[in-house]
Amino acid sequence: MNMKSHKLILAAMAIVALAACTKEGIVPGSIDSKPEVAPDPWTIIPVEVKDAPAGPTLYTQASILPGSKSGLSMNESGTHASVVWHSGDSFSEFFVSNETIYKCDYTTSENNVEQAEFTTTSSRGNSDAYYGVYPNSTRGVSPNYNGKFVIGVNIPTIQTAIAGDIADGLNLSYYKIGPQEKNRTFTNLVSIIKFRIAGDNIYNVTKIRFATGSYLTGDCVALVGDDSAELTFSLKLKDGEQRSNYVELAGEFRKGKDYYMVVAPGTLTGYSMVFSDDNGNSTTLSSAKTLTLQASRMVDFGTIDIGNEFTDSKEDIVVNKIHSATAGAPYPVTLAFVAEGFTAEQKELFSTLSATALAALFNTEPYKTYQSYFNVYSLFVPSNENGASISDGNGNITTARDSYFGAYWGSDSYGDMSLNIDKLLAFVSDNCPDIVSSSQINEVAIAVIINDSRYGGICHMYSNGRGFAMIPYISNGISGLSWTYNSYEAVSDSDPSAGTKKTDSSVIASLGGSNIGSWTNVLVHEFGGHCFGRFGDEYWSSTSTGSAIDAISAHSWQVKAFLNISAKYSPTPWDNLLSKKDELVASDSRYSRIDTYQGGQGNILNRWRCEKVSCMMDNRFYFSTWQRMLIVKRIKSLAGESFDEEDFFSRDVTTDPNRDVPSAAPAVGPASCVPSHPMPMLPPPVLHEE
Repeated sequence: MNMKSHKLILAAMAIVALAACTKEGIVPGSIDSKPEVAPDPWTIIPVEVKDAPAGPTLYTQASILPGSKSGLSMNESGTHASVVWHSGDSFSEFFVSNETIYKCDYTTSENNVEQAEFTTTSSRGNSDAYYGVYPNSTRGVSPNYNGKFVIGVNIPTIQTAIAGDIADGLNLSYYKIGPQEKNRTFTNLVSIIKFRIAGDNIYNVTKIRFATGSYLTGDCVALVGDDSAELTFSLKLKDGEQRSNYVELAGEFRKGKDYYMVVAPGTLTGYSMVFSDDNGNSTTLSSAKTLTLQASRMVDFGTIDIGNEFTDSKEDIVVNKIHSATAGAPYPVTLAFVAEGFTAEQKELFSTLSATALAALFNTEPYKTYQSYFNVYSLFVPSNENGASISDGNGNITTARDSYFGAYWGSDSYGDMSLNIDKLLAFVSDNCPDIVSSSQINEVAIAVIINDSRYGGICHMYSNGRGFAMIPYISNGISGLSWTYNSYEAVSDSDPSAGTKKTDSSVIASLGGSNIGSWTNVLVHEFGGHCFGRFGDEYWSSTSTGSAIDAISAHSWQVKAFLNISAKYSPTPWDNLLSKKDELVASDSRYSRIDTYQGGQGNILNRWRCEKVSCMMDNRFYFSTWQRMLIVKRIKSLAGESFDEEDFFSRDVTTDPNRDVPSAAPAVGPASCVPSHPMPMLPPPVLHEE
């Protein structure tokens, strides 16, 4: 380890992108069955840990790598800081001897020094390796998770504001040394957010909260390997565990002073900062941008101007316009994100998730190209309890949660997913500014974001054009969810009688392998695909061959639906694309993906789709050519414009991030290489005749 420099140059700290796991390590699975969840590090904690036996006082030198620190000691000009230890700092060292894990604590009395002398009165037994963590920890360890030593640690959710510094014990750090090494050199496990605030209300601020869709603080584990370590959160909360998707800095704040928050590393899409006074009034600033936080690195937000006035955060219903239309004549196309299962204290979380959801949708074509046509609103109403109710799979509530719209679904019965529909539609009609007549509710696509960690998602679709999608904020924002092309497929695309076959792994590889993502992938599928695009699913069960039919009934609805699925190999709704395929391929080779493939609407046989794979199969951020055209036709129709095919193709973007931009594959969560978690596909839309 490099011990030559102990200076942290704050102004020059770079935000380094986290390395994402590559797809080569993902074993193709099946989306027509419910797979096992990948192993969870928390399942092996705790293991009994004993205090090391008493012995003579031992002395050691502890240093900190550049970029790691216990505290900051600024120079007079404020341009850089030494990384220093404080008096009273203490760390724990763990080792394994005779199959028993021992712990001894080291403490220093030196202050404001870069290299401190620490002492312990515990004996240091014989071991092949010694693992240390600052601050001292008693939360449990294990030596056998994939060859890594696991140490239970905690990042406090509520942190004390200290101008120019962070509170003692916040900077989680680690080391690993061999039996012959005497000195310890720590490296940070956490990331730091730095900022200043400006505005007339600065002296009224007593709390600043940074919130996002992923876990930031609370109980987690440090996985320490031979020469590196990383923090990770378990997928599900166990009894007694605490963690949060926000960090809160409390204290006094002054102009011109730097303040710091300590959080877990990760890649965040969308976040909010809430500046509050003691009376519950606040100013909230939100961003839909992607933010990368890396261990032992600092991201500097610079000076944040919070304005001159606070708003009354106690107001029950909050309506925010989060995107404004700048194109389309004579009408904007309206989308609404609605909160369900969020308490009043979780208002900023919903604000963040709305921005995150919109970013995912507007980064997916053709919504990205045509986003100027949309007005988008977030509609917040508090629930008395967070989360959603659990049903028995038949509409009967077995575990009730007092949420505003009464959302529920079964733990294993995803299709039994609903809420008080009349209450939802009335709420949107009353509070969405674009709705001025009762019939307009049929033209507003609604996404209900549910504050619940269970996997789920469904769309309710109406023949008159109305629709709403229900999407839980799955696993509290943890990424690493994966979906894969079906494990069985039709032998022949044109002949159902030819039967089925096991899908060759080379086919899955050619389609980009498994799609890795998060709850936002489910949102784009359910909301962008089903609710607004009015599509049917393009996946199937290997056991459901389906019966031959003459037509799909939703094709004749007042507002047509399921046009991405055909009941016949020929003719199909996309025959016009097939007739000009050669011309299209000459302009862009990716149009060669247009064809007629057997399988869709839950059936492996007797239904057909336009392309091999799309968002409507494995939740990737890619709609097929025919799906993109249908979405644009709907946008144009709602905006009061006519659809022009030539204009569509001149603006069409054919890129599939999974196949065409490998480097764009999403990171898989706070720890960049935790296992992916195969998930089943969700049930088809619930259809309503109106």
